[in-house]
Amino acid sequence: MERWELRWPCATEYDLILMDVQMPEMDGFTATRLLREQGFQTPIVGLTANAMKGFEQELFEAGYSDYLTKPINIDGFVSKLAQLLHAQQGIEGSPESLMPGTSQDQTSEAEDTSPIVSMLGTNNPKFEKVIARFVSRLNNQLQAMEEAYSNRDMETLAKLAHWLKGAGGTVGFDVFNQPAAELEDAAKAAALTAIGEKLQQIKRLTIRISLDDSLIPSDNLAASTSSQSTG
Repeated sequence: MERWELRWPCATEYDLILMDVQMPEMDGFTATRLLREQGFQTPIVGLTANAMKGFEQELFEAGYSDYLTKPINIDGFVSKLAQLLHAQQGIEGSPESLMPGTSQDQTSEAEDTSPIVSMLGTNNPKFEKVIARFVSRLNNQLQAMEEAYSNRDMETLAKLAHWLKGAGGTVGFDVFNQPAAELEDAAKAAALTAIGEKLQQIKRLTIRISLDDSLIPSDNLAASTSSQSTG
């Protein structure tokens, strides 16, 4: 009988392993079991297209820490990483620059140009590209929000606002939670004036996001720069 062997530790230490369940020669179940038998404690996240009932238990019995089903949802992926890696909120930025304005200080918020950074920390290599991907997608989502508003498509607008409410907090931009929630409520109520105000508030917050330009795709960077010059 052929016997597989995995050698651990290797030359490089990892904080987390993404292990495909279906692989040539040695499948993910076998690889994970062998690693656990050797005392490997690092989290192992399974990647699988199998969503059948009972499959989850097989994964955990093999030693997987958790799993994600394909196609991978980026928001769920980031949330899972943060949970397994025990991500801590960063200290960059003051609480005042990270919290949205209230009805009493809308004027001061409009004048505030202080940078907004992710509370996960943009200098954390585990998260910086995921944060950059969110910012890149945010520019596209904002355009979709404005189109939905122009077309009076309240259902689509509410869904986009709901995405921002969850995704922003997942990657450490809690500053979007309140205005996104209020935009969602306004869309459901078809409150056009309130929608316009919330869209402007979210655009102002987006312009203030501080991120290394080298992490943003060039086409999205150009769009972001254009929006800042015309906003």
